[in-house]
Amino acid sequence: MATPKVSVVIPSWNSESQLKQNLPYVFKAAAAVKAEIVVVDDASAFTDGTIGTAGRLFIGAGPGVRTFL
Repeated sequence: MATPKVSVVIPSWNSESQLKQNLPYVFKAAAAVKAEIVVVDDASAFTDGTIGTAGRLFIGAGPGVRTFL
């Protein structure tokens, strides 16, 4: 993938449910402009599941989306 022109940076903290609800829409929009998505977690509780959820969702992000966690 070429260097993206747009970076979407999503700060998160104990936000598993919000990521589940919103990341698929962000992926769809990002693919249209070949953007990269960066989720920055601020030490979510291990029981929250934010990191695992983001990782699972990133696997299905599709081509044209560069992701970082």
